[in-house]
Amino acid sequence: MKNLCNKPEPSTGTHPIDKFFEGISASVKNLPPRLQLEAKRCVSDIVFNLEYQALQEQPVFNSHLRSPYTSSASITPPNQRHNDADDYIIADLY
Repeated sequence: MKNLCNKPEPSTGTHPIDKFFEGISASVKNLPPRLQLEAKRCVSDIVFNLEYQALQEQPVFNSHLRSPYTSSASITPPNQRHNDADDYIIADLY
């Protein structure tokens, strides 16, 4: 009886995030190609920044126990980077 009460509820449909992005996808598909490209870039930047923020909020582990899967390279969020090529791409969109 205890096992029956502790079972997770079965999934009843599509995740709300999937539904949201399906709606966004339909909207972006109706945009001109240049604006589709800009939408993809903006969404990618937002997701990257949120992933970066999530990494920053994780507890720090002991550096002496470094995982072979971690990199010693630093990551700079896109809003703190400057790349002249980006200026040309964005300028071409307008």
